[in-house]
Amino acid sequence: MFRKTALAIAIACASSAASAAVWTDTVTSFENGGRVTTSDDVKYQHNILDDGFVLGNTITGFDLKIWLRDDTTTSWDFVCTGFFSCGWVPVTSPDSASEYGYLYVGATGINLGEVDDGTFSFSFGSGALIGDLQADGKLNIDLNATSGDFYIDKSVLTATGSAVPLPGALGLIGIGLVGLGAATRRKQA
Repeated sequence: MFRKTALAIAIACASSAASAAVWTDTVTSFENGGRVTTSDDVKYQHNILDDGFVLGNTITGFDLKIWLRDDTTTSWDFVCTGFFSCGWVPVTSPDSASEYGYLYVGATGINLGEVDDGTFSFSFGSGALIGDLQADGKLNIDLNATSGDFYIDKSVLTATGSAVPLPGALGLIGIGLVGLGAATRRKQA
């Protein structure tokens, strides 16, 4: 009885079920200070290898969030706050020009439309992009302005999938082979 209990405990300790894994990469430093114009696009790369992704792990989908903001303009207004208290004060307002953006995630193009301050979110659950990310843990991004200019402040890639439980799987195979050897020995005796 003791041997069966010890064997059950050994199997439980050596095995590990494939469970959901999450890998996240955040980029906050961009070329050109993050300024995207019609003549200067911003290219950057997400790398989930830095977050524990190992080649051979399975990716089932990923989300990409980017934080964009419109640039601002400063004008001067003459303001009076009291009878003898008047002066020029700076007034900051959003740029009045229309900014439109286009995003390339790998080779997939996405029209962002008009860009104002805010977060843009995209989810990918199938296709070549998942294969590209799974192949080397890296995803190239290219952000373009089709008119006007704007800034990117942050980009976050969150990939989900399952990690390969190699030590547990090898342990189970080893225990299975020991069990087969023991069963064969009993039949011969």
